Amino acid sequence: MIALGIALVALALSGAGVWALLAWRQYRRTFDVFAERLAVDARLEKLTVQALSAMREAARRASGLT
Repeated sequence: MIALGIALVALALSGAGVWALLAWRQYRRTFDVFAERLAVDARLEKLTVQALSAMREAARRASGLT
């Protein structure tokens, strides 16, 4: 009976370990996706600022030439 109890505890601990590992991997995957989205958003924002700056400069030059 004691051996069966020890085996059940070991099985439960193994199951909990596997569950924790899978949860951690899912959490890490979700974090990686979130970090990638933030990087893409930051790059898009930077490109938008550059484009608006270029358009503003072009408008200044055009108004100065006329």
